[in-house]
Amino acid sequence: MATTRVLEWLGRFYIGLLLAFLYLPIIIMALMSFNVSPFYQLPFEWTTEWYASLWQNDQLIAATWNSVEIAVITTVICVVLG
Repeated sequence: MATTRVLEWLGRFYIGLLLAFLYLPIIIMALMSFNVSPFYQLPFEWTTEWYASLWQNDQLIAATWNSVEIAVITTVICVVLG
């Protein structure tokens, strides 16, 4: 009985470590995108400067719409074939 609880706890701990390993870098990168510095340096200063400049980049907007169009077409094809 006690060994099953220990194994259950170890399993949950392992899953927690695995999820932290997978998602923590994504969360850190998302937070660092609001940093005023173009490099990942500390101290952290909040800004939305990078996101404001994204809306003025015509090539990036065109590429985004191309990606959305390809995603929609692919989704429709997959649904029809599936």
